[in-house]
Amino acid sequence: MTLFENEVTAILEMRKKGRTFSYISEEIGVCRDVITRELAALGLTVERVKSDRRARRGKGFWRSFD
Repeated sequence: MTLFENEVTAILEMRKKGRTFSYISEEIGVCRDVITRELAALGLTVERVKSDRRARRGKGFWRSFD
């Protein structure tokens, strides 16, 4: 099984957002192994991507219950 151009671009967009391969495989309906194999064949990285943290933890007095 191979990936189409639009699937590769969708995978790359989701990877930029920090999505995991298991999440991506559920979204586009392609096995995780196929995704990693095809990206590696195209010369793209298949390492873990650290996502951007959008929400920061608060530092106020209300955080005292942690």
